[in-house]
Amino acid sequence: MRIATAAGFPNVLPIRSLMAPMAALACSGVAFTPVPIAHTGSYAMMTPSASADVTPVIRNVAGFVGLVWGLVWLVRAYLTYYRYQNDIWVLTNQRLIDSYKAHWFSHRMVTADLVNIQDISAHREGLLQTWLNFGDLECETAGERHHFTLAGIPRPSDALAEVDRARDAARSAR
Repeated sequence: MRIATAAGFPNVLPIRSLMAPMAALACSGVAFTPVPIAHTGSYAMMTPSASADVTPVIRNVAGFVGLVWGLVWLVRAYLTYYRYQNDIWVLTNQRLIDSYKAHWFSHRMVTADLVNIQDISAHREGLLQTWLNFGDLECETAGERHHFTLAGIPRPSDALAEVDRARDAARSAR
């Protein structure tokens, strides 16, 4: 609350000089309460200031929401980095292996024999994938899992050529 007191104190206006603004504010619906000041024997006028009471609450809520929002994005950024570092593709002379860890408590490993790969295709969709030259490599196998996808790999056409060469070499070695 703002308090206007009698003369003699810094940042204080005499009560008489407050009468004209008080009359104007009284017409606008602002209530004034006279409060006795013990040491001067005069009165101070207190005006309710809702913004003084609500502003710290709004500031605290906004700070808390901002902190939670920042933590959520920090966790998302960490998990994206973690997934990127733990998505491993291995091409051997006999197998294609995809090892993927989405988070600490998850691990998926998919393998396919090169001789069982029937069809290989590379996909780049959209402007960003075309400009940055990354996409998906899909392998279709004869096994119980029909589709084998390596998602978000750089230079998918080069990877396609490498898997195709390894598949041809594995078939000719049989």
